[in-house]
Amino acid sequence: MAYPEQPDRLREAAEQVRAHLVQLRGGAPFLSPVDSRLLLEWLEAGIPVALILRTLEKVAAQRAAKRTRAPLTLNALKRTLKKEVKHEAKPEECTSLSTLVSALRTSSDTQERAIAEEFAGMTEQGEALVEQALDAARRFFDRKLEEADREQLTAVAEAELADLKDVFSAQQWERAVEQAIRQNLRESHPLLSASSIWDTVFP
Repeated sequence: MAYPEQPDRLREAAEQVRAHLVQLRGGAPFLSPVDSRLLLEWLEAGIPVALILRTLEKVAAQRAAKRTRAPLTLNALKRTLKKEVKHEAKPEECTSLSTLVSALRTSSDTQERAIAEEFAGMTEQGEALVEQALDAARRFFDRKLEEADREQLTAVAEAELADLKDVFSAQQWERAVEQAIRQNLRESHPLLSASSIWDTVFP
């Protein structure tokens, strides 16, 4: 996704959201025209990237619980994001990632302990700190997906969705399984969710 006429910051923000959406759902690494226009509207309106990413994960989890057939899109966020914007955190209320760093340092997962040190070295504040941490978390989950036993993850996801196989088309089934794989992986590392990071910085 690119907006050549827009400032670099806006393009960078759009890329963060695109990357996060793709990581959550898998599939095509680009946004639809509808999602692209909607994202540009949000960013030009000054809605923080960190808040969009937090809402994106929240909606993804809700849809996973409901086992929604339709693919995850930014358009699906509109109602929830509108509510979240009304309760946007105030900059003066922000704090550091120290409590999250402490929790991650005690993890039995070596990669969680490693990202704790990455978080500890971050110097941004407020929404910029959340964005920085979420970028690191996204790279963490990319590595986990690359290193994971895909056959095992697929078997678990297919078992969870088994009662839906006959009512989904082949494409819907493939998409649902991929999203379930990614959702299950994220749920196994709750400290690195967007909500966990956001709530640590804005307690």
